Amino acid sequence: AIRPETATQRFAVLRTAGETLAALRLLRSLQCARLANQYHYNACISVCQRAAYWQHAFGLLQNMTHHQIKLSTISFNAAISACGKAGEWSQSLALFQDMEQHKILRSIVSYNALISACGISSTWTIAVEILADMNKTGLRKDIITQSSSISAFGKGKRWDIAFRIFREMKHNKTHPPSIAYNAMMDACERASEWMLSLELLGDLQNQQLRACSVTYCTSIAAAGRGKHWKLAVDILKDMNFARIEPNIINYNASISVCERNTQWQLAIFLVEEMHRMNNDPDTVSFNSCISACAKGGQWQAALALLRALDQRTVDRDTITYNASISSCERSAEWQVALGLLKEMRDRCIRSDTITLNTSMSACEKG
Repeated sequence: AIRPETATQRFAVLRTAGETLAALRLLRSLQCARLANQYHYNACISVCQRAAYWQHAFGLLQNMTHHQIKLSTISFNAAISACGKAGEWSQSLALFQDMEQHKILRSIVSYNALISACGISSTWTIAVEILADMNKTGLRKDIITQSSSISAFGKGKRWDIAFRIFREMKHNKTHPPSIAYNAMMDACERASEWMLSLELLGDLQNQQLRACSVTYCTSIAAAGRGKHWKLAVDILKDMNFARIEPNIINYNASISVCERNTQWQLAIFLVEEMHRMNNDPDTVSFNSCISACAKGGQWQAALALLRALDQRTVDRDTITYNASISSCERSAEWQVALGLLKEMRDRCIRSDTITLNTSMSACEKG
């Protein structure tokens, strides 16, 4: 039999394990036994929030109303967060507005959850309104509010507003945490303010804050925007000195920088290094590397990489073949290009306008 006093603890375990469906089954059992209370519902919504099961979280709120179980700030906060994590910012906003209708007090967590939802969905204009409303209530912005706001404005390509908030944090002697630095660096990278992004990396290190793979990935991309491919690769190497193991995203960002700067030999080296470090390259890694070879006029190297995909059981896609055909087109290897076009059809890989145009151009050059 289910004991109500231990059910809440069980929900906490399921939340940590990410077992959303098990949590929903547990709540259902409590409902059938007529033992479900406000704490059980809140705990279950919290599990849904962790896994971004927004529809279930939304449904549980409605279920609470139907069964006349008291709604609370915690109930709404978890549901707002669940919707936000799933990119359903409009549902988050609707729930936020419903709190007033149900006469439920909004907390700093309510505002933070909604601002975070705006960040995930790049709706920075809504974030402006939320911050203005928050100021009217007299609630004091905390580090999470400011970090979430920086992220929201950064993703909305309003790096200037994001930087203003970041400077306010430093001016008020609120030492920005790593998450705020990461959000600000991402905002700068998106806005092509690559120099500022790299300056922030240096500032973060001087503050002896803990960088992570996301920090370095953003810095690599920023260096790439500034066409500083050597610097991008140096940043990748610096990860080892910082005792942070580069992941596939870091390597792919570096290979992409090499591709944009026609550094095909270095791109191949990074793919091989990934393999040596047991960080297996994926389709994105090979696509960027093949494209780098194509831009460098190295059609044979591009085809060697294409053939290596079979040995490493890496999937190939339209982009893979487009890059390979492009390498042939640049070197006027029209027969090889047509062979690759046929190979695409044999493998049931969809061709697009780029595929056909590049193939025709190869034939014209040949």
